[in-house]
Amino acid sequence: MQNSLREGDKEITLSYKKTEKAILELDFLISSLDKIGSCYIDKKRELCAEELLHFIEKSDVLDRLSYLRGVLIKEYNKARGLDESLFEAEENQVCWEKPGDYSTEKWLKDEDVFEDPSLVKERRC
Repeated sequence: MQNSLREGDKEITLSYKKTEKAILELDFLISSLDKIGSCYIDKKRELCAEELLHFIEKSDVLDRLSYLRGVLIKEYNKARGLDESLFEAEENQVCWEKPGDYSTEKWLKDEDVFEDPSLVKERRC
């Protein structure tokens, strides 16, 4: 079984196994972050922040997200060739640099990205 995303005549395909593992990784990360926030809702923010930092470090959150990004980039490159527009978008992307640099932009919630945008809002705990 394959999971595919299409842009015109371009297709990015992930195997069932890769898709399943990616979903499980994301579910673990999202559910865990949500549970940490819920656990500390009535406690000092500093305790929650400390637990979040420990979770990120001890659960290799950055490595897990980097791996997921790598899987998507590899499949993207196979489908499109080395498309400069993606690299330009990455280079021009504004990221956190100092306290107060936050973003509310959600690229995956763009209605033209998913056929059913309600799927993005689904939360599992």
